[in-house]
Formats: sequence, C-alpha cells, structure tokens
Amino acid sequence: MSNHSMNCREIKEIISNLGWQKPEKTEQGPFNDHLNECPDCRQLYEETVSINKLLHKWESPQPRVHLQAGIMAKIAQVEKGRPHDVPQESFWGQLRLLLGYRLSVPAFTAIVLVLFL
Repeated sequence: MSNHSMNCREIKEIISNLGWQKPEKTEQGPFNDHLNECPDCRQLYEETVSINKLLHKWESPQPRVHLQAGIMAKIAQVEKGRPHDVPQESFWGQLRLLLGYRLSVPAFTAIVLVLFL
C-alpha cells in the first residue's frame, strides 16, 4: 500500500469514474483515508454510490400495448384533414402545418406579416 495521501481533486476524479471502475488496489487505502477525513468528498462519494444504485435498479417503462395503433390512427386522422390547397413541401405549407390547419388564408397571412415585420 502506498503512503501517498490523496487530495480532493484526485478523489473527485476517482468518484466520477465509480460507475465504470473501482479504485485501483494501490489507491484504496489513501482513497478511504481521505474519505474518512474529508466530509465533502465523503458526501460526494455517498451520493454517487446512491445514484449508481438507483440507476442499476431503473427499468425502462414499457409502451402501452396499443401505442403504435393509436399513433397510426392519429396520423391517418391528421392526413385526412390536411389542406390540399398549399403543397406541404412549400415554405407556406410547412408554416401552415406548424400553426394549424384551421386558419383561414387572411388570418394566416396576417400572422405571417406580424411575425416578419
């Protein structure tokens, strides 16, 4: 075991890597000694260990059973209501899609003028 005492910077570097690797055997003594002496590093270590434990327990939520069918139905509904007077690929078509389909042409024009003036 090394007699090298560690400073807070070295300890924080080791703590930041705890999710991927444990301290080297030669570092464990000085690491533990520093944690026993430094309340700030000890608190950081305990918080990091706690967060790592929570992350290992975490499970991704599963999507609802009919999520895809619901999304596809909504897309079909939107496609059915899409205005056909303005090509969707045009700037104005894209802007109308962003602002909503139900705007009248004069209202839409007024909004565009206000935005760009």
